[in-house]
Amino acid sequence: MMPMADKYERKNMIRRLIPLVTSAMFSATLMFAQMAPPGGPTPAAMPDCKAMMQQHEDMQKHMAEMNAKLQSLVDDMNRVKGSAKVDKIAAVINELVTQRAMMQKQMMDMQPAMMNHMMEHMKSGMMKGMTDSMSGCPMMKEGEKPAQESENFSTMNGYITNIEEQTLKNLDFRRVLFTAPHSQLVLMSLKAGEDIGKEIHKVDQFIRIERGDGKVILNGKESAVHTGFAFVIPAGTEHNVKNTGAGELKLYTIYSPPQHRDGTIHKTKAEAEKDEGDHP
Repeated sequence: MMPMADKYERKNMIRRLIPLVTSAMFSATLMFAQMAPPGGPTPAAMPDCKAMMQQHEDMQKHMAEMNAKLQSLVDDMNRVKGSAKVDKIAAVINELVTQRAMMQKQMMDMQPAMMNHMMEHMKSGMMKGMTDSMSGCPMMKEGEKPAQESENFSTMNGYITNIEEQTLKNLDFRRVLFTAPHSQLVLMSLKAGEDIGKEIHKVDQFIRIERGDGKVILNGKESAVHTGFAFVIPAGTEHNVKNTGAGELKLYTIYSPPQHRDGTIHKTKAEAEKDEGDHP
């Protein structure tokens, strides 16, 4: 029977090894699953393309089988309690190490064939164009992914962004994000104690507070506003917004129709007050 001290030491060692081995296994699995060696459309290269594609599919099938076996061992480990759990944990670690070594060997065995296959495409590409050569390979088509869209972008149909994120990271007193024919999206950031300034617009205005505490004054009537508050200012209403908190007051506003020149950026309130050509 294993001494109690040795048993605890083994358990502690296994607990330390699990995250390390799992992380290494996960990294190897990603490399293995995403491996897509290039191919080409020339008659000489196409048989190799198809053969490597078949090998790639066989590897994915084998990986699924290994994952199923590993999951079975993990389920067994989770079912038992007490000292028996130590042996089940050891079985999981042994399987992880075995699978990682097997995948590394398969990848190394495949590497020469992959390199030769890519060289064939490069030779073909020099004569026919690399794009045409690579595009015909089924392995390349397997690895194709749609281009990711940017964080925010404007199109002929409008403007798309994470408005909360954009508002919170904005450091400018005023920043026009997007101007449409009949509306305009603008970010604002007020320092502690700062206000927008008393004004009257000929346009309607919507404001939402994303962070901070303040007060809005509409035709002389004050109301406290906080994170998550929103309010509408009809055209012709005398208004002002003031930051009453200790930190910055972050907000975004929508004018209808546009109130500021498209693309306007005012770093400070003083800069905004000096910009006589701001309004369209």
